[in-house]
Amino acid sequence: MALARLAELHGVATSYSPSDDVTVQVPDTTVVAVLAALGVDASTPGAVRAALARGERAASGRL
Repeated sequence: MALARLAELHGVATSYSPSDDVTVQVPDTTVVAVLAALGVDASTPGAVRAALARGERAASGRL
């Protein structure tokens, strides 16, 4: 769940719908790789928690 929230903060999709009745979940390894390409370390659960905390602090500062 934390990885999905981190992905959301950075605009990374965790699923897609190729048709109306099908939703495909993106593998966690793919989400981690996309986040890494964006400069976000999500390589371990601890890294995800730290990045999520930083991202949420930054988001709350923009409100």
